[in-house]
Amino acid sequence: LCYILARCSLLVTLFSLLSILFFLKSQQKWNIYLLLSLFSFLLALFSYEISWAFPFIIWCISIWIGIKKKWSFKKSLVVSLPYFIIFAVWFIVKIICIDKFVITDYKDDNLFNIDLIVIGKNIVVMFLRNLIPPVQNTTLFITVSVALVAVCSIVVFYFYKKNRNIFYFSIILIVITLLSFSPAIVFGIDSHDSESERFIYFSSVFALVLLALLTVVISNNIKILNVIGLTNLIYLSCNYCGLKTLDITELTNLKELDCAQNLLTDLD
Repeated sequence: LCYILARCSLLVTLFSLLSILFFLKSQQKWNIYLLLSLFSFLLALFSYEISWAFPFIIWCISIWIGIKKKWSFKKSLVVSLPYFIIFAVWFIVKIICIDKFVITDYKDDNLFNIDLIVIGKNIVVMFLRNLIPPVQNTTLFITVSVALVAVCSIVVFYFYKKNRNIFYFSIILIVITLLSFSPAIVFGIDSHDSESERFIYFSSVFALVLLALLTVVISNNIKILNVIGLTNLIYLSCNYCGLKTLDITELTNLKELDCAQNLLTDLD
């Protein structure tokens, strides 16, 4: 929380979550909650570019509400339309009047410079970083990622067979998690940068909801619970090894720094 560069990410997460909360409240009864939701979204737009995908997130939530209330696809789009209008008006004013055709604070040369391989890699890495703590060992990260994806795929398939509502909800959570950091991918941001964690603050909220959903639902199934328990044990053990590797690496770097300082002192 004290990471200064991440203040904008914390703000956009706060205002976006408030907007979602007010939006859900407004579905029970149309009142001032919808205006509060739109105002919170506007504050999120002024906070960080990650909020640019927020109208699509609201659309996904509207689709889920429509499944429960048996809305048509067209009505789900109409419900989320005010957010698209707010974004369009804000974007035009920002680009033309405020920033004088400068789209982002990043290099606009990278904007929409599509390399499908790089974009695909960044999407996968950023999604997995919502669930896995950062480690410096690439092999360890890939191993834990494959194990986690395998277990999640099995559980989601179990949802598909046993409970379609939970299956659809889990799919929507996955889509929303991807949408939450998608602007960073379009801007050409490197997912391996040490500062890239701030781009997943907002998306990690939905990733945690997904993990909580998986944990709660499978807790009544002993067989799957045993598989998850064993996987979590391996997962935590790998993360522990990764953290120990990180500590050893940092210690080695400190020793090298001390040796360099001593060498400079001798030369003086």
